[in-house]
Amino acid sequence: MNSIEIWVDPLCPWAWVASQWLLEVERLGEAEVQFRILCKAHLNRERAASSDFEELRGDEWKPVRILTAIRIQYGQESVRRFYLELGKRIHLESRGLNEIDDVIREALAAAKLPTELADTGAEVDVELLQEHFAGLDQVGTDVGTPIICVGGVAFFGPVVTPAPMGEAALKLWQGLLLVASTPGFYELKRSHDEDPKFN
Repeated sequence: MNSIEIWVDPLCPWAWVASQWLLEVERLGEAEVQFRILCKAHLNRERAASSDFEELRGDEWKPVRILTAIRIQYGQESVRRFYLELGKRIHLESRGLNEIDDVIREALAAAKLPTELADTGAEVDVELLQEHFAGLDQVGTDVGTPIICVGGVAFFGPVVTPAPMGEAALKLWQGLLLVASTPGFYELKRSHDEDPKFN
């Protein structure tokens, strides 16, 4: 079974869709998925043109900081559970940053993790950024999330919607494996005109 890593920011809908695709591939017995953490707020920090903008982005650090604390204290399985519970509320229920504190506490409780983790702050930023750059250093900084690494080769993407299921999931997976095994392959891209669709 192939091991695959996916770097996600819980607020990114494209990462959510890609994660659902990979979990389907895992369910079908073709891969084992490991969740890693990427911080879009840090990635986009150069766009902060004012202190108001920085304050607005402050809440974007909360989910990735909590994921980092969970990874440190409880391990990969707990990271997965919290990411999935958080994603259901953010993406499937369309609950945004205006209620992020409630969403986080609900997701922690549903993932059977201590709600005190909601108070995680900048004390985990060193570990968070190590995890963040473990993904970015493989693909460069002109990308976002998701980043996927398989067979020692990492890419940004795929950006796909909705998440392929069943045979379609396996076809995309096989294509990714083929691309990852091609020396010197760097990029496929086209503009998209659809918003993310959640199964």
